[in-house]
Amino acid sequence: MELKEILQAFSCLRHKGLIFKDEAGRYHMKDEVIISSDEVECLAIRNYYRRALEQSLATLEDLPLEQREFGALFFQVPESSVQELKQKLKAFHRERHTWALDQIWNQSEQTEIQHNLLMFPQTKRTPT
Repeated sequence: MELKEILQAFSCLRHKGLIFKDEAGRYHMKDEVIISSDEVECLAIRNYYRRALEQSLATLEDLPLEQREFGALFFQVPESSVQELKQKLKAFHRERHTWALDQIWNQSEQTEIQHNLLMFPQTKRTPT
């Protein structure tokens, strides 16, 4: 990662309100848990998703089963239901976010978890 990319990512996090500066000039995360959305068009967030996918591939091979969870669900829905499904997935993320924040305050020992959720069509459509 180049310095330019780091500065762009930092700027994006500040602009999106995910980090803030305290009185001493130090930066902190707004929440202990950060949720990102595909609606964010920031290049730094897109690069984060790329690295998360790369890390997932490595984890599939390197991390013991007891320390990870992988699953997939393949199904069909009417194309008119895709936006509703996206909203349901975002609600699921918000629920996990609330749950994770509750866990932080209840325990002294923490482990960092990355929870990825992907949804994309398998059906290729030609632009009209």
